[in-house]
Amino acid sequence: SFEVKDTPKLQKVEMKDKPAPEEKPTEKEKEKPGSPSGSGGGVSGNGGNSAPATGDQTNVVPPLLAMAVSLAVIALVMRRRRREE
Repeated sequence: SFEVKDTPKLQKVEMKDKPAPEEKPTEKEKEKPGSPSGSGGGVSGNGGNSAPATGDQTNVVPPLLAMAVSLAVIALVMRRRRREE
C-alpha cells in the first residue's frame, strides 16, 4: 500500500507485487519423462515446442508476402527514376 499526497510537487511512488507462491510438482508430473522442468516457459504436451501457448493462430505468410511485393515495387520505382535522370 502507498499514499499519494495532493501536492503540486513530484512524488516518487513505488508499488511491488507480492511474490507468487511456489508450486510443487505432483507425483504424476514427476513421473513424466521428457517433460519440461523448471524455467523455460514451456507448456507440456505441445510436441516439445517451448514457446508459450498464446492462442494466436495468425498466418504470417500473407503479411510477409505483401512486404516482399512492396519492397519489389519500391525498388522498381527507384530504379526507373535513376535511369530517367
